[in-house]
Amino acid sequence: MLKYRLIFEKTDTAVFISHLDTMRTLQRIFRRADIPVKYSQGFNPHPIMSVVLPLSVGQSSLCEVLDFESESALNLKELPGRLTPFCPHGIRITDARLALGKISAIKWVEVTGTLYGLTQSPDLAALCGSGATITKKTKKGELQLTLSECVRQPELSANADGSQTLRLFISAQEPSFNPELLRQVLGYARAEYRRVSLRTADFEGWA
Repeated sequence: MLKYRLIFEKTDTAVFISHLDTMRTLQRIFRRADIPVKYSQGFNPHPIMSVVLPLSVGQSSLCEVLDFESESALNLKELPGRLTPFCPHGIRITDARLALGKISAIKWVEVTGTLYGLTQSPDLAALCGSGATITKKTKKGELQLTLSECVRQPELSANADGSQTLRLFISAQEPSFNPELLRQVLGYARAEYRRVSLRTADFEGWA
């Protein structure tokens, strides 16, 4: 049994596909491409695959990660080319590798965002250093997150059309941080966020 890892993009209209529907879509892609995937045991067997760090609906990504198991030795160079023709618009497999790096090593996600309706340019770096908090709603209630533990290296710049471009690193897990939470302190009307890369605790590239 071998563990594989795919890196894929989720852009354009695919950003409106929920996490569960993304999993169903990927399972269907594997079936159509005739890629053998190991199934779980029991009365209701299912493909052993998972998308790590689920992406919020409406956000795009260039670095989504799918781990799966197979009892067959797959050609990693050919795998993206075999899968992508069966992907819906907005989903594209960009890389295939053995699943060697630990998911737990992912600490930061590099994110860019285009903010609309932002009437002023607050000093987000100063806010992060001031001990400011943001409220995150969970299934168990509300959780107070400190910006300084969830946001690093924020940069905000103005665009010619009046929008603002935000670049920053957000906490990937423990705690996980949705960039949309920044609306609480920035007060923009709407935003378009995109994941760019995954990083370790030292901001090194994760593989």
